Amino acid sequence: MGIYVNPIEGTKEDWLSIFAESLKELPSWKDIQKGFLPVCLIDNRIFTAAAVAYDEDEYTVLRNVAADDDRPRTWFMAKENDLVEVSDLANFIKYRNSIGQKDASPEAT
Repeated sequence: MGIYVNPIEGTKEDWLSIFAESLKELPSWKDIQKGFLPVCLIDNRIFTAAAVAYDEDEYTVLRNVAADDDRPRTWFMAKENDLVEVSDLANFIKYRNSIGQKDASPEAT
């Protein structure tokens, strides 16, 4: 299903403009600074979604969209600590740790 930015107050776009940095170029997964995660804002025409690339596989999926998927995407980089406040990232980390899965964040892989 994924992890999405859903702030209690304001819009996803407002939150990203305050707490994230817009990316002009996408870094490779290994070049992402520890403590940060990419966020992809997808314009679904009737609503937007801000998907958190919480591991390398999710990052790859979000980057490699189908050729016929013309939905506009804007990429951002946000601090994990900030993302925990507006997404389900904390629960994902708890689940990952409970099943003994290794840390999948950048620089840990």
